[in-house]
Amino acid sequence: MSPGCREECSPRLRYHDRSVFSRSPWCSGQVAFVLYRVLVALVTVTILMFLLCNYYITDGSSRWPVYLTNWCFSILALHTIVAMSVSIAVYCRSDYTEFSTETTGDESVVTNNLTWYQKAHWMLHSTSITMAFLVTTLYWALDKREFKPSSINEHILNSVIALLDLFVSGTPVRVLHMVYPVAFAMVYAAFYVIYWATGGKGKNGEVVLYKLWDFENDPKMAIVYMVLLVFVATPFFHLLTYGLHRLKVVIFAKTLGREAGANSPLRRGQRDYKLYVETAL
Repeated sequence: MSPGCREECSPRLRYHDRSVFSRSPWCSGQVAFVLYRVLVALVTVTILMFLLCNYYITDGSSRWPVYLTNWCFSILALHTIVAMSVSIAVYCRSDYTEFSTETTGDESVVTNNLTWYQKAHWMLHSTSITMAFLVTTLYWALDKREFKPSSINEHILNSVIALLDLFVSGTPVRVLHMVYPVAFAMVYAAFYVIYWATGGKGKNGEVVLYKLWDFENDPKMAIVYMVLLVFVATPFFHLLTYGLHRLKVVIFAKTLGREAGANSPLRRGQRDYKLYVETAL
C-alpha cells in the first residue's frame, strides 16, 4: 500500500501538511480565509444563541440538551469556533513551521506532527459535518418537517454551513475518521437511554423524544433503530462527506490545473501533489 493510501485510510490524526487546517485552496492569501472563518463562526454562534433563546425564553423549556439535533448544532458551532481560532493562531504565529525535514538515507522525508488543537479541529470537522447531514436528512424524512425559524436554522442552515465549510476549507476527510462521528452518536445513544430510564421528559412533557426510539412501548425496535442510527446511518453519512470531499478535490484539480494547484496555498511545501489530488483507496 502506498504512503498516500495508508494516510487516506488511517483513523489516526496525522497529516503531512499542517497548512491545510488553516488555509483554503481557493484563496491566494490567508487573510481572506481567516475573515471567512470569523464570519462563519459569528453566524453559527448567532444562530445558536437564537435557538437557545427560543427554547429557554420563548418556549419556556429547559430541555434543550436532550435532543440530538441540539447536540449536533452545538458541536457544529464549537467546530466553527475552534476552526476560527486555529486559523487566527496560525496567522498570528510568525515562528510557525509547517514542515520539518528528516533525512533517511539519500532521501529527505517531509514529516509533520499536528498540534493538539489541529487534531481537535480535525475531529470536530469530521464529526460536525457528518452529523449535520445526518440530522437534516432524518428530520425532513422522518420527523415533523415544520417550516419555522428554529427548524430551518437547525435542519437546513446547519447543512448549508457544513457543506460550505467542507468545500471552502482545505481540511481533509479520511474514511476511517468515521470513528469520531460514530463515537459521538454512541455517546448520545447512551445518554438517551439513561435519560429515558431515569424518567426524563421531552420539551412538552412527552416520555418519548423520538418515535423510532420508543422504549416505553416497543423497546426491541427502539434498540434496532438505535443500532441502525449509530452503526449504519452515521457511517453512511460520513462516507457521503468523504465523497463530497473527493468531489471538491476533483473540482479543485480541474479548475486550477496541476501547475496552479501545486503553487496554491494548500499545496505549498508538499513534495508530491498527488498525495492530495490523486490519492486512491
